[in-house]
Amino acid sequence: MNEKIKELVEKAKSNEPFECSLTKQQWIEKFAQLIIDECVYVAVCGTEENDDVKELTYRDASLVQMGRNMAMEDIKKHFGF
Repeated sequence: MNEKIKELVEKAKSNEPFECSLTKQQWIEKFAQLIIDECVYVAVCGTEENDDVKELTYRDASLVQMGRNMAMEDIKKHFGF
């Protein structure tokens, strides 16, 4: 399993102090939400390995960011958030 997935599994396993133990269904939903949140984050912010926006003109960088924002909205809409 890749390190990011392992990290998300650990986050999903951890319960907030006010929660009692999660049912299997609740855990699956929490894990899925963490994956979706991570996808939205990457869509909006990119990754360190693939962040060439700094090299673009202001106009082109604005278009890239607009595309990222549209991707974020599409992901959230697709999963009903």
